[in-house]
Amino acid sequence: MVSRRSIVMLLIVGFVQLADRAAAQTNEHDILHGIKTVTVMAQAATEVDKACGLDMEAAKAAATKALLDGGIRVVSEKEASEAGLGIRFTTLHFATAAVCVSNVKVDISARAFATFAFNEEPVRAWIMLEEQGTLISSPRADHPSRTTQKITDMTEILASHIRLANQKQ
Repeated sequence: MVSRRSIVMLLIVGFVQLADRAAAQTNEHDILHGIKTVTVMAQAATEVDKACGLDMEAAKAAATKALLDGGIRVVSEKEASEAGLGIRFTTLHFATAAVCVSNVKVDISARAFATFAFNEEPVRAWIMLEEQGTLISSPRADHPSRTTQKITDMTEILASHIRLANQKQ
C-alpha cells in the first residue's frame, strides 16, 4: 500500500521536474540574445562536393535569403557583425549508383576572446552557439536542390531562435 506521504512526495518531485523543463525551454536560446547582424560563411567546396553538384555560393545565397526573410540583417565578411552563420558539408559520392550522401551543418557562432589552459595568451576565436544538422542521401541529379532546401530550412530555424532570444526582455 502506498502512503499519502509517498504520493505527495512523488507529486512534488514531478512538479519540480516540470518547472525545471519549463525554465530550460524558456532559456534555451538566450545565448543568441543581442545578435542583430550575421555574416554568412561557407567552407570551400571539395572535389566530391562539386561532383555532387554542390555549390557554396548557392548555399550562401540560400542561407542569406532565409536570414533576411527571417528579419535578421546580413552583412559582408568585411563588415563587423555580432555573429557568423557557418555552412559545412561532408559529402560522399557513389558514382556507380549515381547517389550522393552529405552531412550538412549550419551553425551560429560568435567571436570571443578565450584563454586556453595550454596557452596563457588570450586568442580571438569563433565559439559555436547553436547548430542544426542533417544527413541527405539522394540521386546525384536531385542532390543540389535537396541540399539547398535543407540549408534554407535549418537557417530558418536558427533565424527564428535569434528572433525569439531578442524578443525577451
